[in-house]
Amino acid sequence: MSNNKTIYDRVSIAAGEMFISEGQEQSQAYLIQSGSVGVFTYRADKKIKLATLEAGEIIGEMALITGGVRSANVEALEDCILIRISRQEFEDRLSKSDQAIQTVVKMLCKRVIMINESLISKLSSLDDLQDAAEEVYEETKAEVPNIDDERLLPKLKQLLKAVEDFKEKYVQESMEQGYSVKRDDL
Repeated sequence: MSNNKTIYDRVSIAAGEMFISEGQEQSQAYLIQSGSVGVFTYRADKKIKLATLEAGEIIGEMALITGGVRSANVEALEDCILIRISRQEFEDRLSKSDQAIQTVVKMLCKRVIMINESLISKLSSLDDLQDAAEEVYEETKAEVPNIDDERLLPKLKQLLKAVEDFKEKYVQESMEQGYSVKRDDL
């Protein structure tokens, strides 16, 4: 009978503290014991919120399998207690598992990376479209005071509503498929 009593380090993170930075070398993941964190990235100098994670969820799990650099930033939204999981500890445990399990874990990890990149790109594009439509609407309203509201402004309002509805539907579908994006994160 094997005795696998590993004591993991616990880390306290204050609300507002960014403790994972995109591009930084990765060698550990964290299990959120209490609190919540926001996961985000920047594309074209624009902050794109990817997820809100809470107690019981893991941050930085890709570090355990792929190594490399962090693909997003993580900030504590409230005071958190995290349990640190080292890559070495994970690899030791994974190496003791069946080869099929090891292969599935690595394959799933590659798919998650591809899905995350696709999600970031789509959210960034939707935000850009919404920003452009809002700018056109506001400029048109301000620059053309006698505009026939029945012709143009309602159509711009419809475009803004359509973009917002699409984002909401897209996020809902993502959540149903198991992704962590939440409506408040957009």
